[in-house]
Amino acid sequence: ASSILCQPLFRVPGRFEFDSIKLLFTDGSTDRYGIGRIVIEVFDEEGSDALDTYVTTALGSDKTEFYARYLKETDDVLLTGLHLDVAASVSAPVIGETFFTYASGEQQDAFEVTVTFVDPKPVVYRFLLPRVAVTVNVTRQWVYPKVGCYCGGLPIQEEEMLEAYWAWQDGSPAER
Repeated sequence: ASSILCQPLFRVPGRFEFDSIKLLFTDGSTDRYGIGRIVIEVFDEEGSDALDTYVTTALGSDKTEFYARYLKETDDVLLTGLHLDVAASVSAPVIGETFFTYASGEQQDAFEVTVTFVDPKPVVYRFLLPRVAVTVNVTRQWVYPKVGCYCGGLPIQEEEMLEAYWAWQDGSPAER
């Protein structure tokens, strides 16, 4: 991957991936520092009232799984896909329609989605903001959840953090 200098790059749609930052010091020298894999995707969002995505999990302790529940705002919504950008294999999502029951007893149609990650390298945590593909009256739309999910991270031991860090770097601490 490449490094990025802090610039207003993210104003236009596109995919931006970087794993280091380059700092320019007052004496004119520069140095590069690894910061882990970061992916920023900017989309033209038209907006959709098809799903209520606020009921999605925002914080979970399980770094191997992502669970979401999206409430249908109209009867003609069909969930057709869930798109995640992660550096791991992802099992096919289990997508099912169910009823969500509020504390008041009111029921509403919802989609429940569970994704399991299969990691080639150790991962301590993930921040996920999926794109949800739906059709409404045969028109395809993208829905962007209003909240992302922070998966994993609690409790993390120092050894686990270092193991994950070095697994995603080129080489090992002894080679540096």
